[in-house]
Amino acid sequence: MRFRGLAETIAHQAASERQFVAFLRRDLSDERDYLVEKKIRGIVLEGWALGHVPTMAKHSWIPTIQNAVESGVTIVVATQCLNGIVHPSVYASSRKLAATGVIHLDDMLPETAFVKLGWVLGHEKNADTVKERMLENVAHEFNERHQQDDFPGFDGNTVAD
Repeated sequence: MRFRGLAETIAHQAASERQFVAFLRRDLSDERDYLVEKKIRGIVLEGWALGHVPTMAKHSWIPTIQNAVESGVTIVVATQCLNGIVHPSVYASSRKLAATGVIHLDDMLPETAFVKLGWVLGHEKNADTVKERMLENVAHEFNERHQQDDFPGFDGNTVAD
C-alpha cells in the first residue's frame, strides 16, 4: 500500500437536517405545508430521464418549485435513471424547470445528492456558493466519462418542443 503523504484528518461534521427528497409519485403541492412548517432548506428532486417533472396544468410542480426557490430553498435535480444525465434545455418541461433556478446535477445519483446537499447546506449559507459546491466534483460524485456528446440531442443547442 502506498501513501501519498500523511496529514491530519479533519472531520467536517456540520450537516443540514432540513432537506427533503421529492419522488415523482404525486403532486408536490401536497408537501407545501410540510416544507414551510419545517423550514426546509434543500430539496432533491428525482426527475424522470433527463430531469423532467410534471409541468402540465393542475399537476404542474413548477409553481411550487418557483415559490420554494424564491423563498431561499435550494432545489437540486438528479435523475432516477442509472445511466444518463439531467439536462436543463432539451425539452420544454426541462426548460420550465431550469427557469425556476434549480440546480441540475448531471449524472449524480439522488442518494449522493441528498448527502452532499446536507453537507453543503451545513457549511454554506450563500446561494451562489451552495450552487458552486454542489457542482464541484469532490469525490467522483459526477461520472467524468459521461459527456453531453454521449447522448442524442446534446449538441449544445436546444431541441425543439
